[in-house]
Amino acid sequence: MSAPFIVGVTFKDTDLDKREALTLPVAEMPQHLEHFVSDAALTECIILCTCNRIEFYAVPSEGTDVEDAAAAVRRLWAECRNLTKESVEDEGRLWTGEDAVRHTLSVMASLDSLVVGEAQICLLYTSPSPRDRG
Repeated sequence: MSAPFIVGVTFKDTDLDKREALTLPVAEMPQHLEHFVSDAALTECIILCTCNRIEFYAVPSEGTDVEDAAAAVRRLWAECRNLTKESVEDEGRLWTGEDAVRHTLSVMASLDSLVVGEAQICLLYTSPSPRDRG
């Protein structure tokens, strides 16, 4: 299995107006997830949305390196929002390896919140695992 990675924007590096422009509408989330996991570069994807972040936790397909898979996430994200790929690339951040694990744990523990320790209301959308998709 390839190592998971994260692509996203947070309150730490992207202003509110830009985060709002990049947010995926809740009603369209199932279609967006299907769009992401149908791409050959990805096998799994989780979308985490709060008022302070939009992040994609993903796993590259076998034979796809993390940089190429991250580029696919950015491209797909731009397509979902009818934006240019460059507008997402300019804002998006990439976490890999230990940094991805550290970031995930910080988000889960509410240490990466606007107010440290304040639990965030989040919308978490996950794709079916590859074995569930047949």
